Amino acid sequence: MDNQQTMNRALSYSESAMVKGIVNRTLIVEWGTIKKVVAKGIVEVLLAVTDRPENTTVVTCVLISPCSASFAIDIEPQVNDKVLVLSPRRFDVDMFDVTEDTEVIEKPDFTGYNNLCCLAILYNQFRPASYDTNIVINKDKEISVTLPKATVSIDKDGNVSVVAKGKFTIKNDSVDLKDVIDGLAGELENLTTVGSPATQATSPASKSTIATWRSSKLNQLLD
Repeated sequence: MDNQQTMNRALSYSESAMVKGIVNRTLIVEWGTIKKVVAKGIVEVLLAVTDRPENTTVVTCVLISPCSASFAIDIEPQVNDKVLVLSPRRFDVDMFDVTEDTEVIEKPDFTGYNNLCCLAILYNQFRPASYDTNIVINKDKEISVTLPKATVSIDKDGNVSVVAKGKFTIKNDSVDLKDVIDGLAGELENLTTVGSPATQATSPASKSTIATWRSSKLNQLLD
């Protein structure tokens, strides 16, 4: 290898190392943990990986989530939640505004790729033991929504299952299901019959049975 080839290779390596160094020092995509919820939509994030302790970094981020005109999700962040941190090439606080027409913000002195313009998205690898409130959709398109004290499931045949540790409230603007069933129990308690040999009424024993049913079944299920 002649001197020119050696020089060219050294120059190429030097340029590559320089570019790599610049990229390594540039904040573009990071992973981190929320350490403070500053305000609605604003969080402080501790970046997850560093080369040495003195380079540990905390950035203030705008918290973003899936939103469209059809559907939006608003998840309240908590300390120690994991987030994906992005720093766009160009940033302006007005870019989050929702308008009828697509608009481009003209900003000659734009900034980006730094810790002053970070976005955080609540994301992590799903591990059931770590998250007791979740939505799971399996390969058969079966859906399960699990809360700490309730689970709603829809299987592939359309069967709906609701299991809860608490009570149910089912009503519309006109009626409440519990009132409907409770009213039916009241009608049974006051049921009378006509005809020979004499007018009859619900026996005290039957009324007691209905009262027990109300307290042990109906009132335990519906609120």
